[in-house]
Amino acid sequence: MLSIRTSFFTDATKKAGFLESKDDTVTMEEHSAHAVWRLLMYCYTGDYRETNNADITDESTVHDAYLKHIRVHALADMLNIDSLKILAVEKLWLSIRNNWDVRLFIPCVKETYATTNKRDKTIRNMLVMAAHKNMAQLVERKGFVEEFQDMGEFTVEFLVHVAPSLNSIVNRTSFGVLVQVLISQIAPPVNNSA
Repeated sequence: MLSIRTSFFTDATKKAGFLESKDDTVTMEEHSAHAVWRLLMYCYTGDYRETNNADITDESTVHDAYLKHIRVHALADMLNIDSLKILAVEKLWLSIRNNWDVRLFIPCVKETYATTNKRDKTIRNMLVMAAHKNMAQLVERKGFVEEFQDMGEFTVEFLVHVAPSLNSIVNRTSFGVLVQVLISQIAPPVNNSA
């Protein structure tokens, strides 16, 4: 059944050079047990549950409404299952749209940018659009400026996304702070002593 969704397991257990080919066993220790459980559910049903499996008791249990989808996406990316990556992005978008929580968003962005390839624009662009949509709440969050300064790739992609709308919203107070952060990330300090 797994081979219908991905060739990863067949390749890993049958091709020489893979450690798994020696004993027909594939281990995924770097991924959460819940993400693997959701992968298996997807392979058999074409969907996965957002609730956690009560039978899985590992230390990486995620109760975060956003991170569970990021972790499924990362696993799907490793296994080259594009349809599961799309499903994870759709579920993440719905979760963010219907249950926006500024406290969950920053860790979500950080983990996404740490676990995705720069060319994987679908999930990254979705997070940039979500940040744009909820920009006022993000900027008003205590500590956001410092967090935002540490997220280089996301900051640049966000600026590129919001640049067309800068003229229409530059006078909004919360946006003024964001513009200062973005400028400090891109432009070197000006030395007026010359």
